[in-house]
Amino acid sequence: MGGMDIDLFSYWRELSKDNEELSDAFKAQEDDELIPKAFFRYFRPTGIGLEPYFNGLPHGAEIYKRIQNIYDATSSSDPESEFFVVENPKILTEGELVDLGEKYIQFIRGIFTDLNDPGFLSQDISIDIIKGKAPKTLPLPKHVERIYNVPEGELYEGDLQNAANDIKGWYLGELDIMHIKFIYQLDKCIDNMLEADNIPYLDGYVLYPLIAGKTPMDDPYSIEFDLWKYNAKAVFFNDTTLNIYVNDYIA
Repeated sequence: MGGMDIDLFSYWRELSKDNEELSDAFKAQEDDELIPKAFFRYFRPTGIGLEPYFNGLPHGAEIYKRIQNIYDATSSSDPESEFFVVENPKILTEGELVDLGEKYIQFIRGIFTDLNDPGFLSQDISIDIIKGKAPKTLPLPKHVERIYNVPEGELYEGDLQNAANDIKGWYLGELDIMHIKFIYQLDKCIDNMLEADNIPYLDGYVLYPLIAGKTPMDDPYSIEFDLWKYNAKAVFFNDTTLNIYVNDYIA
């Protein structure tokens, strides 16, 4: 093992052949490209026993550590729940949440800079900490063109949150162009662990070791993991204000 041509389904099925529960899950899986949803759930809540499955995978040790961080963040949550959900996050101080906000701003600003638009976020951004859940919908103006269709150097028009959503996945294109089966299989595994629609960039955090050194920013999606593990959400309220929504914090 060790090459990029690994079939993750076959590899993990073979490793699970002496585990009746996991072996049955693989046998029952109709699509032999997709890892059974029961796979990662089997190792809840602690992740103990999962590490050997990453031996021999490209950057397996680094990827395993990131998945283990997901288990650690959800270890006190209901192990029977469908998704890995952080139910009892550490309560941060207002200052710590502001630090997360600054890191998030630098993440978004860094991508715009890499796309030759450093002016878009050159203005000062204030950070407000708000108790409660972020709104599910925002009053967005006309949708901006997807960022890779906008001529280089132009100022992207439209709501800042909308534009940020459009560019956040920019670096994940490095994974797409690799066209490697086991990356696709592992990405689907992560979707099965998490509520992917709500936290779509945790796959970028987990899979980053595969593209390390290919992005101008180091570990850009780590901020997405940090926000998730503290049950916090960052939303640009307007072009000059970033709201951090969190259930509770220490003022």
